[in-house]
Amino acid sequence: RDIKPQHVVGWIHSLRTLLVKRGKGTTSLHESSIRRHLHSLANMLQRAVAEEVIPANPARMLLSEQRPSGQSRAVTRHFDGWEVAAILEAARSLTWKRPDLACPFAFELVAALAFTGARPEEALGLTIADVQLPTVREGRELADGLIHIRPNHWRTNPRLKTATSARSIPIWPQLSAALRSYLDRRFAASAPSPDSLLFISPRTGEMLDDGRSLLDAIARRLGWAAASIRARMFRPSYATARLMTLEHGAPVSLWTVSGELGHGSLAMLEKRYGRLDRSAVHADVVRFDWHDYATEPKAARLYRRLGLLGDVGTSAEESADTFSTVLS
Repeated sequence: RDIKPQHVVGWIHSLRTLLVKRGKGTTSLHESSIRRHLHSLANMLQRAVAEEVIPANPARMLLSEQRPSGQSRAVTRHFDGWEVAAILEAARSLTWKRPDLACPFAFELVAALAFTGARPEEALGLTIADVQLPTVREGRELADGLIHIRPNHWRTNPRLKTATSARSIPIWPQLSAALRSYLDRRFAASAPSPDSLLFISPRTGEMLDDGRSLLDAIARRLGWAAASIRARMFRPSYATARLMTLEHGAPVSLWTVSGELGHGSLAMLEKRYGRLDRSAVHADVVRFDWHDYATEPKAARLYRRLGLLGDVGTSAEESADTFSTVLS
C-alpha cells in the first residue's frame, strides 16, 4: 500500500534500461511504448483506489517532466511502386549458394507483404486456411479472393495487436497467381493441413522470425545496402498504392484502406501511412508490375540490373542513384 510517485518514476527508469528481443537482436523500449505501459499501470492502480486498497493513484501524480514523452517514432520508410516491382522481381530470381538453406517462398512472401500491407508478424503467421483464393472456372475468376488476418497459435501474440486487427484483405491478381502456384507446389509435395503455416522456416519448421536475412539477400540482388528492405516498409507502400485505386470509377474510400490495414480510425492512415507516389498507376487493382514503370529512367536502370531490360549491367553510380530513392 505504500506506493509513491517516486516508485513509479523508478519503474519508468527501469523500463528505459530494459532490452527486449526484436528479431535476432535486442533493442530498448521506445518512449511511446513506455507511455503505454504507464497508462496500463495507472488503470490498474485506479482500480485499486476504487476498491480502497490504496488511498491514491501515484501513477497519476507524476509531474509532466517525469512522464514518458510519447513522441512518435520516426516515419517508416516506404517504397514507390516501381521499387516494389523491382523487389518482387529480385525475389523471384533469387538464387542460393547452399540449396539446403534456400528459401522456397521468397517471392511469395514478399508478394504477401506487398499486396496486403499486413504487419510482419501477421503475414509470417498466416496459415493455409487464411488464404481464400478466387474461384476459377473455365479460366475465369468467378469470385473475389481474400486473405484473412485472424488469431492463431503460431504467432507470439495469438490475439493480434488490436481489436480491429482481425480483418479480410482482397487478394489482388498478382498475389493470387503467386499463391496459387505456391500452394500447388506445397500440395504436390505433401498434404498440409489447413492449420499449417503458409510460410514455414526451412531451418526450424516453425514460423519465421522476421525474415531479415531473406530481405537482405534480396537487397544485395538489387545492389542495395543491408537493412534497406524491411518487412514493415511494405505496409505504408501498400497503403500508398491502395489509395490510388478506384472503386466503381471513384477513388477508394479512406475507411476501406484503413480497415485493410487493421486500423479503427483514419488517424494513422492520414498521419503516417498515406504517402505521395508520383509513379503510381491508377487502376481498379493494386498492381506492382515492372512493365508499368520501365520507361522511367531510375526504374529502367534497376530493371537492367535484374536482366529485365536486356543484359546491360548497372554501374556503381547508377546503383547508388537508384538506392538513394529508398532513403528519400
